[in-house]
Amino acid sequence: MQKINKISSFILALIALPLWQIHATEENAVLINQVVARVNDRIVTMGEIDREIKLGNYSRKEDDQIVRHFIEERIESLLSVAAFEEKGFVLPESYIDKEYKNRLSRKFRNNREEFREYLQATGQTPEEYKLEIKEEIIRAHMQRSRSVDEISPQSVEDYYNQNQDSFWEEKEYSFREIVFRGKGKDEFQKLKVKTQEIADRISAGESFEELASQFGDSSSKGNGGLCKNYTLDLFPKAFTNLRKILSNLKPGESSPPFFDNLDQGEGKKVKEEERFEWRVLKLEQASPSQVRPLEEVRSEIEKILAQNARSEAQRKWLSQQELDAFVDRNID
Repeated sequence: MQKINKISSFILALIALPLWQIHATEENAVLINQVVARVNDRIVTMGEIDREIKLGNYSRKEDDQIVRHFIEERIESLLSVAAFEEKGFVLPESYIDKEYKNRLSRKFRNNREEFREYLQATGQTPEEYKLEIKEEIIRAHMQRSRSVDEISPQSVEDYYNQNQDSFWEEKEYSFREIVFRGKGKDEFQKLKVKTQEIADRISAGESFEELASQFGDSSSKGNGGLCKNYTLDLFPKAFTNLRKILSNLKPGESSPPFFDNLDQGEGKKVKEEERFEWRVLKLEQASPSQVRPLEEVRSEIEKILAQNARSEAQRKWLSQQELDAFVDRNID
């Protein structure tokens, strides 16, 4: 057994029964009071864990995993309180009272009856609720105080070079469209003729933008049919011809009339009751596929690295606390 450090942290997980048996119920007072962990003079009972499970509305199938999770959460919280007190820190009662009032206002809308019902449902007294608030504040403070090294430019560049797939941008298209939507073979032929007439007028020199503002069913009709910054994967699977034709257009070029069968896809002929769209396109511009420049994503990478560093610092801190304490877990 390892010698206990000057914090005198003593942690003992005393779960000898399978967790599905330990899951507390109102009918089983023995298990409600089962001590599942100790840190110094503080204990954690199965009743506390059960309360968290009920509040989170977790399913029975999740019990084993969730019980373990909340036991570890409580151990970390109590270790944080022990370390906080060892450093000689004191949390003013006025600070706790302020947060207590804030929660009454924010969570219960200052409705005392609603708050009492909550305490009754969780099996807490107002004092226990305040203690819970205190521990949450201390835990958050101790997590923030575990500072991480400043993120270096080199570490940002290394992450960028090793994770370029994460910063890949597909080719984007900005285009104008004139669309006619319909259903069934008869309407298919009528709209085919209408779309061809529009295409002929475009070929004769009329403005695509003006025609797109006058004709068709496009949602961007009011903006001259303009659709900005689309990647091909944004189009539903049925739009086979749209993706194919758009990807082959050059800026300033207009397409011939084409249709997509929305019920069959792959440009198949339209049968009775099947939906379709006839369309003419004009490509305005296309940006190439590329990896976003480092300077554009630097702040994103710094946030990722900072979060990773905080998580690692938290893991190391907890490991050190447990190395300095006696830890015995028997969670089957």
